[in-house]
Amino acid sequence: MTKKTPKTTIMFVDDEASVRRAFARQMHRSGYDVDLAEDAEEALELARSRDYPLVVTDLRMPGTDGIGLIEQMQELSPGTTYVVVTGAPEMLPDARVVDAPIAEVIEKPWDRERLVQAISSALTQVRGHRTYASIAATHRDGGGDEFGGSD
Repeated sequence: MTKKTPKTTIMFVDDEASVRRAFARQMHRSGYDVDLAEDAEEALELARSRDYPLVVTDLRMPGTDGIGLIEQMQELSPGTTYVVVTGAPEMLPDARVVDAPIAEVIEKPWDRERLVQAISSALTQVRGHRTYASIAATHRDGGGDEFGGSD
C-alpha cells in the first residue's frame, strides 16, 4: 500500500471573494490545500491555530494592509514565507524596509503559471530552510554528525 503524501496547506488573504475563489480553484488544481481569509484579522486568527509555511496576501485591503499583516504574522509564525499579489505594485515599500521573507511580488491579474511557479519556489525555500534549521538544532543539541563530523 502506498502512503499518500499530505498536501501542503497555504493561506490566501484577499478582500475580494471572487479573487479568493479563483485562487483556491487554481491551487487545488495544482495540488495544494488552501485556507482563505478575507482580511488581516481573519488571517491572524487562522495563524493562531495552524502553522502555515506560506501565506499569499493581497497588498491593498481595508483595515490592516498586506504589509501590516506580514509584520504581525512574523510575530506569530517567524518561519512563514510570503508571496504578495497586488494590483498596485507601486504601493509596495522598498524591500529593504520590510523585514520579512517576501519571496515574490506578483501583479494582478496574475498569470496562473507564474503564480504556481512562485508558490512552488517559495515552498522549496521554506522546506530547505526548515530542513537546515532542524539539522542545525540536532547538531547543537549534540545529536549526530550531520555536518560531516564533530569537532
